[in-house]
Amino acid sequence: MTQRNYYNDLPYYYNGWPRLADWTWGINVELLKLGMKAVEEAAVQGTWNQKTWRCGTSMCFAGWVIEISGREWVPGTQHVVATPEEIADGDAFYSDGGAMAMAPSAVAQDLLGITSTWANTLFHENNTLNDLRHMVDSLTRIAERSLEEA
Repeated sequence: MTQRNYYNDLPYYYNGWPRLADWTWGINVELLKLGMKAVEEAAVQGTWNQKTWRCGTSMCFAGWVIEISGREWVPGTQHVVATPEEIADGDAFYSDGGAMAMAPSAVAQDLLGITSTWANTLFHENNTLNDLRHMVDSLTRIAERSLEEA
C-alpha cells in the first residue's frame, strides 16, 4: 500500500497548520467529535476558554477532551492525575501537593491519538470555534481515509 499525501485534498491547511507528513494512524474520532460538541456547547454557556486548560468550569478543547474521558484533575491545579502506566513510563511529574501528574496537553494528545504537532495546533490558545471545527473535520477525514485504505 502506498501512503497517500492528503495535503492537497484538504482545504483548511494554511498558516502553518500541520502537513499530513506529520501522521498518526490512531485518531480517536469519536472523542474528537465529542470534544468539539462539548466546546460548542461550552461556548454557548460561556464556559469555553481556549486560553486555559481548566479554570473553574471553563476549559479549552484539550480540557474538555480530558473532562469527557473521565480523567481526574489534580485538585487546585491545571494538571491531570497520572495513571500508573504514565508514572512507570517516567512521563509523570510531581504537581503541587505532591501528586503525580501529567500535563493536560500530553494527556489530551494521547487520548485523541494525534501527533504532537497536531496537538499543539489543535490546542493553541488563539484558535476560534471555526478553526477548531475545520481541524476536527480535517482530522476526521484523515482518519476515515486511512481506515478505508488499510
